[in-house]
Amino acid sequence: MGGSSDGQRGSIRLGTDPASDRFFETTTTAPQTNFVEIKPGLTNYQKGDFVRYTNRASPTATLTLTNIDGWAVGIHAVQIIDLDLDADASGIPDWYEMKYGLEPGSAALAAADSDGDGLTNLQEYQHGTDPHKADTDGDGLSDGMEVALGTDPLNPDTDGDGLSDGAEVYAAIPTNPKLADTDGDGVSDRDEIARGTDPTYNPTNSPTFIGYVPFFRSSPSRWEWNLENVQLVWDHGIGALAPNIWNEDQLISFEARNPAGSSWSTLGMELRYTWAR
Repeated sequence: MGGSSDGQRGSIRLGTDPASDRFFETTTTAPQTNFVEIKPGLTNYQKGDFVRYTNRASPTATLTLTNIDGWAVGIHAVQIIDLDLDADASGIPDWYEMKYGLEPGSAALAAADSDGDGLTNLQEYQHGTDPHKADTDGDGLSDGMEVALGTDPLNPDTDGDGLSDGAEVYAAIPTNPKLADTDGDGVSDRDEIARGTDPTYNPTNSPTFIGYVPFFRSSPSRWEWNLENVQLVWDHGIGALAPNIWNEDQLISFEARNPAGSSWSTLGMELRYTWAR
């Protein structure tokens, strides 16, 4: 669609279905260089010049164009595409070849790797990726690498944990881009990285893990408290330790409390600093 000048508003409908309405603002005069699709489901007059209706099986179709606010708007052309048509028998349908400029199509072109990402053009079609972009979703991993890893080459964050697939694979401690919580400890990879903990280590998998609370072992008779995956980070920008009235200070302290008692701490463990003259 287009108009006598840019900025004119109109709408188009397929048949009588209001859900097919596309509201647009014309953008067709020079120096336009690319087609801009008018997406469905929006009523804010998108700037664009073509509409796509897919998966239509009816032998007839009626398009209704409405001039809402403009001098003149119109339909410049209608293109009907058979999604199954593959005139060159390359395995890639004609519509995909036309969309991505893989023409004239051939079996040789289908076997070529136009963007050098490790996928042939035929494989790019099969995975829905762009044969002219080595990294279709822009996550830092090539399409070929994503297919090999089993991640989604159309989704920059396959597992939805807030880290891109590339950030997970190339991290100092690489994580699994297909698992939001690589180590299965209940904390997402993104949160672990933000906290400075190891997103690939789950203390419950350690053979020495006996629980998060103190444990009394009858033989030999003793209390045990094993704390796994504890990382201490010193922030010099906050300040130094300062001795209290007992000439000491605490770097960190762990404690177990009995809610049935009044004592503030039933069992504790501290890493202390002592200031000596």
